Amino acid sequence: MMDAQVMQTVEEMERTVEEMERSGASQDVINRQKRILSRLLDAQRSLRRRDYTRERRSATGEDMARGGPDDLPAGIEEATRTLREDLLRAMQGSYPPEYRELIRAYFQGLTSDLQTQGAGESE
Repeated sequence: MMDAQVMQTVEEMERTVEEMERSGASQDVINRQKRILSRLLDAQRSLRRRDYTRERRSATGEDMARGGPDDLPAGIEEATRTLREDLLRAMQGSYPPEYRELIRAYFQGLTSDLQTQGAGESE
């Protein structure tokens, strides 16, 4: 069963074809064709929307407990400070530039190892 608007559009299309066959394309025929095209495009958009509509669902929010981060392991600050001081002392020495990069990488490795160990102990 066809919708009333669809029937009206079909009838208007048939009248437009008949009028074009009789008298050609007048301004009235062109305006009617624009209306028909507009209706067809609206119908097409409507069908797309109908196919892709998503049902909205709502849910009430829940209270969630959120804890802070764990404490840093004891002594990590002192160990990190000591490593930094050692690095500064080593960089003040008269080493070639390529050795300075190796020294810096060595101390960075020590620092990351220290932090990894500290994280493992706090778990």
